[in-house]
Amino acid sequence: MESELDKKKNLPFWDIFDIDRNPKLNMLRLFLFRLFMTMAQVHFMYHPDENWQSLEIAYDLLYGEKSSVPRGHPEKVDILFSWEWYNFYALRNHLYPLYLSIPGRFLKMVRMDSNFMLVNSMYFMHVVVWSFGDYYFYKLIKLLAGTECAIFTTMVSMTNETVNRYVSRTSMNGVEGNLAVAALYFYHQMDKPKFFDKNLNKMTLLITVCFIARSSSLAAWIPLALLKIVEDYNFFLPILVAGLTVAVPAIVISTLIDSFYYGAFTSP
Repeated sequence: MESELDKKKNLPFWDIFDIDRNPKLNMLRLFLFRLFMTMAQVHFMYHPDENWQSLEIAYDLLYGEKSSVPRGHPEKVDILFSWEWYNFYALRNHLYPLYLSIPGRFLKMVRMDSNFMLVNSMYFMHVVVWSFGDYYFYKLIKLLAGTECAIFTTMVSMTNETVNRYVSRTSMNGVEGNLAVAALYFYHQMDKPKFFDKNLNKMTLLITVCFIARSSSLAAWIPLALLKIVEDYNFFLPILVAGLTVAVPAIVISTLIDSFYYGAFTSP
């Protein structure tokens, strides 16, 4: 008699969704699938958030007022911003648009910066973050509920219309969600209080990036930190040290980037 597990293993793509079976190859496959779904969907539905939170800003860093392109140059472009990006308000952070613009700088150098290449290079960078979240989503579910549940959950995530339609967008919602999933995985990996614990440091960095992008995201992590401290008060000092050695430098770097692009001191 064929066991239930053997039957499940005969399901289409079971081995592919079992990421730990062959992590590099399976993650490459999932990345390519996400990239294909992104390129197939985002160009057919307008989504204002991704334009005003990332794409237009990244394009401005390449060709607009905040770029190195001199005034009067044919490549200079006037970008229309939403009010959050005005220097007077300075509510938005440049970290993610700067990240999205990285391949565009190379494309400019080799004169391959067509509209098609530039836009899709930004989506490529977004899918890197999305796949990062997929990997730790699988790891988190596997940690909490086992391998089979992780595989089925990954299947649902990869084929879910809402996920593919909205998380494929370069708005901060999807980015924050993917980073938060990874941070939650590292949270569950903290078994004992220890200074400079790699899981604590990774979690702190991810939470800090989310905070830099959207300050309200910190609210969900405060009770989780308190829960750890209540479980074992010895967690307090390692968490404090991680904040000083990981979070503070990241915030300083973000402050320098924003201050440079806004032309005035700007903190998260």
